[in-house]
Amino acid sequence: MAPRWAERWRRPGVRLTRRRIVVTLAVLAALFLVYTLAGFFLVPRLIATYVPRYAQERLGRRAQIGEVRINPLLFKVDIRQFRLQEADGRPLLGFDRLFVDFELTSVFRAAWTFAEIRLEAPRVDAVIGPEGRLNIAELLDALPKSEPAPEPAAPPRVLLHHAVVRGGLVSFTDRSHGAPQTAAVQPINIELHDVTTLRDRRGPYAVSATLEGGGVVSWDGQVSLVPVASTGRLDVRGFPLAPRGVSCRRTSPSPSRPVSSMRTCAISSRIGTARRR
Repeated sequence: MAPRWAERWRRPGVRLTRRRIVVTLAVLAALFLVYTLAGFFLVPRLIATYVPRYAQERLGRRAQIGEVRINPLLFKVDIRQFRLQEADGRPLLGFDRLFVDFELTSVFRAAWTFAEIRLEAPRVDAVIGPEGRLNIAELLDALPKSEPAPEPAAPPRVLLHHAVVRGGLVSFTDRSHGAPQTAAVQPINIELHDVTTLRDRRGPYAVSATLEGGGVVSWDGQVSLVPVASTGRLDVRGFPLAPRGVSCRRTSPSPSRPVSSMRTCAISSRIGTARRR
């Protein structure tokens, strides 16, 4: 004689409920499998194919992507060896690696939350052509234009726990007056913590850059996006002159020391205004 629970399980209504449960689980498993396969294999292939096509057809330029990796389970994106070139092959923009780690906790925080965004070896080759036009401005003009908003909207709620730029390079070439004149800033290193558009919240940051000729600028402190404000310490090293409006102290108390001996400066700013200390 079968137990009572087995007899209840064989009843028509119970069998129908059991079938619905099995079908629902099977559908969810199939959707999860499709989502996982698409995230790991299909979406990276689409990005690697569509971006060069978009650059060629819409921007009139050439784009290359070395590798795209996406982990749909951990919400991570890893793009390597991206290059954007002019139609004739001259370099314009690029980076060695872009890594984005998105957090699912965004659903609970009501803000787009990123654990980390890392950009390695970004490069910008800015060139003023013989006609006086900057190639970066021409690139921006080629981008699709959107309709202006009728009234300013609040910025999206974003929380970025850690942002890093390592080994950046900005090259500037002026071809508008005879022989080309070139200058470069490298390496550029930036590190930000807890940057957010949430109101009245600040996060620490550190920025450093090296100019041709050995000049070094480093800046660390606190930054806020809403409202836009920054306070911190600015170090200037190896420059023949100190920036205007910045208070510096000499490395030696001797008044005969040249201005180039100035090494450390401090600056505090808010909405683009500086206060000397």
